[in-house]
Amino acid sequence: MYLNEVTKTELINKSKTSYKGRQRFNRRLKSKVKNVVAAMNKIDMNKLFKEDILTVGIPVQGETDEYTVTISFGGFLELLNEEVERSGNLTYREISRAAINGFNKDDIYIGCSCPDQTYRFNYFASRNNYNSIAPETRPSRITNPNDTLGSGCKHILLVLNNNSWIMKVSRAIMNYITYMQQHYPKMYADIIYPAIYGKEYEEPVQLSMEDDDELQTDVDTLNRANVSAVQRTRFQPGNQSGIQFAPSNRDANQTTMGEENPDDVI
Repeated sequence: MYLNEVTKTELINKSKTSYKGRQRFNRRLKSKVKNVVAAMNKIDMNKLFKEDILTVGIPVQGETDEYTVTISFGGFLELLNEEVERSGNLTYREISRAAINGFNKDDIYIGCSCPDQTYRFNYFASRNNYNSIAPETRPSRITNPNDTLGSGCKHILLVLNNNSWIMKVSRAIMNYITYMQQHYPKMYADIIYPAIYGKEYEEPVQLSMEDDDELQTDVDTLNRANVSAVQRTRFQPGNQSGIQFAPSNRDANQTTMGEENPDDVI
């Protein structure tokens, strides 16, 4: 299943073409992504590995409060299949490449828990079918009657123009895959492995009392996966799996793939 509504570039350009939108785009730098792996513990792994849609809640510290920006985009698994086939491995490197390529190229849904998004942007995001949160049917007749304020709030614009959170999401996904392979081998073999490699798992699998048709995808499970990764890597020498892109103009708290620290998982 693919999301096919609007691209990241189109959303950014929509905000840059209006005066109020440009104001929000410039003020995005006054907010900051909460940039640790443990903050990305609300990924719907069933939707990811069964429907090929990556949905993640990204905590953003705004000027007055903390909000959650929700981003969804499809096609991640197809891109991951290509990366794994190209390298012959599944590591953080392959997941990072697939995630950043999907976010930059594929169509996305957006949403934010802040009042600005709620009262000014959610109606048109819902009407134009790129809203990632609960649909809004009440027109913004006073706050944004003609959809002239841009594509979204400054927190969304921060996330759209920032790749650092993708690195943490990629690390959380890698931690989760490893954890499920170790602790829930039947679910890993039945659901996760075929989604990653595009083929059935062929080795014998030890059954567990906790095996089910639904992946363990709650916050506690993702936290345990992150903690397990910390314990597994604590005494290992430095990272050799980073990916470095050429420098470019970017937000102050944005990182490239080569800057992600594999031990920064909680």
